[in-house]
Amino acid sequence: WHATSKPAHDSLPRPTRHRPDTRVPMLSSLFRTALPLTLQPKDEEAGVAAALTPAELRSAYEGSTALVVGGTRGIGKSIASTLSAAGAAVVVVGRSAAPPGGVAADLSTAAGCKALVDELSTAGSSSGLVARNGFSFVVLTAGVWPDPSSPYTADGVDKVIAIDLLARHVLLTRLSAAGLLAAKCSVMAVLASGQWLPGPVVGDAEAIKERLAAAVLPRPLPTPPPSGSVATGMRLMLTAAVAHDVWLMGMGGRLPDGVTLLSTFPGLLVSDLMASTFPSWLVPLLQGAMAPLADSAETMGANHAAVLAAATSRRAGRATYWAAPLLEARRPHPLAEDAALGAWLLEWLDGLAEAA
Repeated sequence: WHATSKPAHDSLPRPTRHRPDTRVPMLSSLFRTALPLTLQPKDEEAGVAAALTPAELRSAYEGSTALVVGGTRGIGKSIASTLSAAGAAVVVVGRSAAPPGGVAADLSTAAGCKALVDELSTAGSSSGLVARNGFSFVVLTAGVWPDPSSPYTADGVDKVIAIDLLARHVLLTRLSAAGLLAAKCSVMAVLASGQWLPGPVVGDAEAIKERLAAAVLPRPLPTPPPSGSVATGMRLMLTAAVAHDVWLMGMGGRLPDGVTLLSTFPGLLVSDLMASTFPSWLVPLLQGAMAPLADSAETMGANHAAVLAAATSRRAGRATYWAAPLLEARRPHPLAEDAALGAWLLEWLDGLAEAA
């Protein structure tokens, strides 16, 4: 689940006042005990990641370069802060990001994603100077909840699919083509993926294809664009989570051999992203229900940094999937092993990017 705080307007995330720790130890313990029941089984080959001390984090990241997309708020901000404190040169991307350590970008359209990579490729820019030898680490955290009142982007793509799936595909594809991934780059895609979702919820490969195809409006785009519903939006968000597992596995065969891919189920961080989905009176109630179970921003940043640094996450040509709160590797959704679905999805995303 993605989380959000007020956008930061400085160049790099700095320590800020976070919400008080409202966790109830007994409830938090029960949540962590029950969490594996909602996820795919453990990946025994990849195993676990060790929690790292500040000194170990510095040893892992000092002198490296990192790109954190969605790094001005929520989970991305906590990860960017952790990597920066550990000595990495961090470029943060977000709508409110600003030079010298940040790049503002609108990732809701393919054109916005392409413009971001062009900016990172500009040798004279501050971000270009950091990226000149390629990023050692790329963290993709930008994500949204459904917006029933205005579900589509300017490209006519449902916002959940546009941000959670298409933007990540365009960015990673173009970063690689531009030579902005270091020879041993580790890419972490943060999304509520790797979950156990029963068949009736997401369906089979054909159902995934149909639902994704229906998330794109026909051309010419209708005026005004249609509205949506909470039920449809939530089902599409779960579909995007499964498709994300499929996409990441497929990208393992496209990127250079030295690039490793991993995805994390991030855990809970109290969020206002859900404000786009639910009535204003309901959002604080949901936030209050989440608060006793949620991780602090500092814990979430440390957990993701530990997973990103773990040697067991580096499996050439094949993605690994992690439950960050548990520091455990999990198996992806079974559909991620469907090679035909993976090939279709990559081709479909390529076509969307080109059409835009």
